[in-house]
Amino acid sequence: MVDVAEIRDLTPPSRRCRRWLTRFSLAVLAVLLAPAAIAQTDVRIAGDRLSGFVLPVEPLAGDIEMTALIADAWTVDDTKRLLLRGDVRIVIGTYRFQADEAAVWINRIPSADGVINQIALYFDTTTDPARRPGLAADGRDLLVTGSTRGKIIVDVAQFNQQRAGDQPVVRRGRARLQTYLQRIATGRVELNSRPQVMRESDAPPFRPVPGGVVTDEDLQLPTTITLPEAEQAPPWLRGRDAMLRFAAEHVEYTPGATEDIIAASGSLAILYRSRDARDDWNELSLVAERAVIFVKPNSRDSATTGEMSAESVRGIYLEGNVVVTANSDEYTVRAPQMYYDFETGQAIMVDAILRTYMRDANIPIHARAKEMRQVAEDQWTANEVRVSTSEFFTPHFSIGAERMTLTRRPSQKNPADTELYMQSDGNVFRAGNLPLFGWPRFAGTLRNTPLRAIESSTRDNVGIGLGTRWDLFGLMGVESPDTMDAELAIDGYTARGAGAGIKFTYDDLHGAGVVDLYGLWDTGIDRTDAGREVDPDRDVRGIALWEHQKRLGRYWNLQAQVSFISDETFIPQWRDEDFFKHREYETSLYLKHQKGNSAFTVLGKYDLNGFLTNDSLIASRQRSVDRLPEFSLRNYATSWYDGALTYSQETRAGYMRFRLEENSPNQLGVRSLGFGGMPTTPIAQPLIDQGYNEDWVGRLDTRHEFALTQNWGIFKVVPFIVGRMTAYSDDFDSFSSDSDSTRIHASGGVHISTQFQHIDNDAESRLFDVHRLRHLVEPSVTLWYGESDVDENQLPVYDEGVESIATGGALRAGVRNTWQTQRGGPGRWHSVDVFTLDTDVILSTADTNRESPTVQFFDYRPEYSQLGNAFRTAGVWQMSDAVALAGEAVYDFDGEMISRGAIGAQMNHSPRLRSYIEYRFIDASQNELLTMNWDYELT
Repeated sequence: MVDVAEIRDLTPPSRRCRRWLTRFSLAVLAVLLAPAAIAQTDVRIAGDRLSGFVLPVEPLAGDIEMTALIADAWTVDDTKRLLLRGDVRIVIGTYRFQADEAAVWINRIPSADGVINQIALYFDTTTDPARRPGLAADGRDLLVTGSTRGKIIVDVAQFNQQRAGDQPVVRRGRARLQTYLQRIATGRVELNSRPQVMRESDAPPFRPVPGGVVTDEDLQLPTTITLPEAEQAPPWLRGRDAMLRFAAEHVEYTPGATEDIIAASGSLAILYRSRDARDDWNELSLVAERAVIFVKPNSRDSATTGEMSAESVRGIYLEGNVVVTANSDEYTVRAPQMYYDFETGQAIMVDAILRTYMRDANIPIHARAKEMRQVAEDQWTANEVRVSTSEFFTPHFSIGAERMTLTRRPSQKNPADTELYMQSDGNVFRAGNLPLFGWPRFAGTLRNTPLRAIESSTRDNVGIGLGTRWDLFGLMGVESPDTMDAELAIDGYTARGAGAGIKFTYDDLHGAGVVDLYGLWDTGIDRTDAGREVDPDRDVRGIALWEHQKRLGRYWNLQAQVSFISDETFIPQWRDEDFFKHREYETSLYLKHQKGNSAFTVLGKYDLNGFLTNDSLIASRQRSVDRLPEFSLRNYATSWYDGALTYSQETRAGYMRFRLEENSPNQLGVRSLGFGGMPTTPIAQPLIDQGYNEDWVGRLDTRHEFALTQNWGIFKVVPFIVGRMTAYSDDFDSFSSDSDSTRIHASGGVHISTQFQHIDNDAESRLFDVHRLRHLVEPSVTLWYGESDVDENQLPVYDEGVESIATGGALRAGVRNTWQTQRGGPGRWHSVDVFTLDTDVILSTADTNRESPTVQFFDYRPEYSQLGNAFRTAGVWQMSDAVALAGEAVYDFDGEMISRGAIGAQMNHSPRLRSYIEYRFIDASQNELLTMNWDYELT
């Protein structure tokens, strides 16, 4: 059980007038509108807090109960924020809600009847199969508001005191709550007697006023709310109940007319204690050889007892190996001389060393300064300062500054922890005493210093290279926004030239995405991973990428991409990892409307580059496809008769064309062996010879499937039939004389499966880490046959899932064996799949067209399969929580050989260090690959 917002022990007060909220809201409104006796401030209504608002919902007498697997908790002003994940169940009085995740806002307001708990909930999707009408809700994009007088109880398996980041459910919930609070601020929201469930489509009721007119105020919602400013806190050395105690071998007291002086020396120790806003004790320990304490007149008793109120202390001067420690080593300051001014709440230190920690990473921070001032309990300013993580007087690496302000504040990632925030001018990065480079201003945490990365390289075709990555906001001297990051790249290469770029990453209410801009002045010759040399035809080279996605409404989503690359070998030369791993570089716009099991999409795609820059596309298709545009309508598993009969359909229509790769292997810097031509022959020439061209073609494709699910004893039997029609605006005579502008495809089959198990509670083995054993056996068979009036080899392939679909008959029969055990020990037992073994036999009829040397069968859509005759097996052995072995093999009956195989092992050495080793081979291409990888998480 976890107590949230320190309100678990509240007891419900007696029930009073049900309409108390109207009077209370009017009273609060009158206070806000009356001439202010205290300072006020305008706060933007951003949906991140409930501060300053009274929700127009009468409080229930019951409790608020929340259960989930994981909860992230943080605080914004006086509002407790929660992100609940995993089997979320929330009860407000008699109202209940169930979802996979939920965003929660909670705050407390006073009333004549006691404290009221206000709550707002947001669910992407919520459902409660056992709900009663009027007491629960299901649907998508729901905002729920309510209030209670009872307790708030949260029961979770894992409770994290950390900010949840900008998760989609948090971001969308913040936008929904922002609009709702803006409506409340207009004063036109009516009081409700029960929790309110609002969908995005719900509009507030319009209340006409006789004789009135529509004004700008009716059309605009307020963006700010006025809140009273927090009371001015007293100087931190004059905290609540602050006391000072000291002890020394020698104490001298000198009275004065306006000030008494206490001089102490020899084993001097001073302890200062005060209470903070949470009623916790703060401690400050001061140790020195000598000290002078300046106190108010008539303080002889304090000198005698060694104890006094902080109110009577005006200042303390210390010298001789002064060491100040706060709150059990939260920070430590060493200096030969210090002075604490209790009346201004400041301290000055000469030749000081400040030692503190980045708590979340447990990394020490050392700041050395000629002069340092402590201007608040958690803030220091310094001149001629160096900051590093080393205790050495001359650290290996450090950041120097002419002026610097260090502030310890709540961590932006985990408000329950703290971080060190730095603002500095005249910065210099040093290696020892050697200045490497400087920049004028910096603002940010020490975890995010301006220099994020520095790397050097040496290659004969680029010379000596130095690459750096910088925090752009830090270099500008401003703090990075929570929703945006900007990284500056500055690179130089002795044999090539210099490059620079900016990479923006953003994720806010307007959407999420990346802007990547990079340019390079390049006078050299490229050498690709294939060992080929290519002389670029331009000196100014670069890349411009933009990726964006946004949720436009309850059901609409938008994705957009822009890709411009200067030349064919820029990616293989300067971003070789992206050449192998990045998805297709494209300029596209994708719009999707999804509701339930139905979706409507629009895709527009155009290649700005005119060449391929992905290894996978060059090796496999040698072409891309433009779409201007393509529409699709999809519906999956619409069911009748309690789910026994299901219907799925896909329909797409649009204009498209091929973009053939006209560059030669020499121009792309790849080997020519796999393309069937000379090194100077265009890669797409074999496709052109087959009849491929770049003409625009219209296509309509529609697929319909019916499946009937039946249970025959222990067997689950699912017969299915599929019908498909594809029509084109071209008959493709140049491609094949047997092709046609229309194709009809029909197929059908049956899938049969069952499951049985055996449990051995007596199975025990320390060697194999086995405690009890459960064996699951899942046999299955799929029988399929398909026919088409146009052979798949007679159509140009725009999409593998449309043109390249199989015909003929196939049988797949297999068994999946799973052995499960329990590991972890008493109180920590959990189930583990200790060993899994899949075996399949795939047989095809003689009339099938074999399109791939490796046989593959896909149960969910057999027409996508690469048919043939083969045996496949795959297994995983989880030897322990740290070590796993895996392997796979496909044996081809027709070729009497193993066509593909793999074996590997993964090891988790520690929570931060993981490694694996893997061997793969493909017989058709005679490729063998041995991979070893180590992954260490530094921070």
